[in-house]
Amino acid sequence: MEKKHKHALNLRTYLFIWLALIELTILSVAAATVDFKAFAVAVALIIAVTKSYIVGAYFMHLKFDSKIITIMVLVTLFVFSTFLILTFLDYVFR
Repeated sequence: MEKKHKHALNLRTYLFIWLALIELTILSVAAATVDFKAFAVAVALIIAVTKSYIVGAYFMHLKFDSKIITIMVLVTLFVFSTFLILTFLDYVFR
């Protein structure tokens, strides 16, 4: 007999998450056609961060796992973001 995990989501929740990701993808394509001037990168990053949060929280089950795993993922993202920002700052000020 198959053992069900306490954080197993039902099909309706997965369908809702899938539809949200589809809508965010459509929004990102639509945002690419609008001229946001200096805010174009910020709009794209907000949409991308929202989509990655949904994927991480629900499909990777970070919302339901122990907090230490979530902290490890956040530390990794922080270090990656720091290196990315420092790289771009180096590029801008050369």
